[in-house]
Amino acid sequence: MLPTNIINSYKKLVQKECIPTIRLGQRRQFLFGLNALSARPFVSLNSNARTAHFSRSAAECKMARLLRNAKLQQQLVKLHLKLSGVNTTSLVNVDHSEFNGLSVLLFAMQTRGGRAMPVYLETMPSCFMSAS
Repeated sequence: MLPTNIINSYKKLVQKECIPTIRLGQRRQFLFGLNALSARPFVSLNSNARTAHFSRSAAECKMARLLRNAKLQQQLVKLHLKLSGVNTTSLVNVDHSEFNGLSVLLFAMQTRGGRAMPVYLETMPSCFMSAS
């Protein structure tokens, strides 16, 4: 889990800037994405989705729906960029993978504590279907 001060900053930003701009029907999906991608050490989209949800197939479906929603992606990216603290000495990992018909590019900043915080996420339709 992230340090308490970062979690509190996330909560304040989410309540102030993100939640008011997200439609009522999409708030649960947004909060799932926030929990899966922000509040946990980043491993992969698949792995983080499973740790945030009980069933593998349900978690993968929720992550795929989240990644297909451009507005929710923009909100998550905006939130991460505000809190990321990326500077000239930061180490940023890049993950490119195929996930349920989507090609996903994710940048995550190393925290030097064995963790990585996502700072940018981009998706597009894939030419290949994943093997999962």
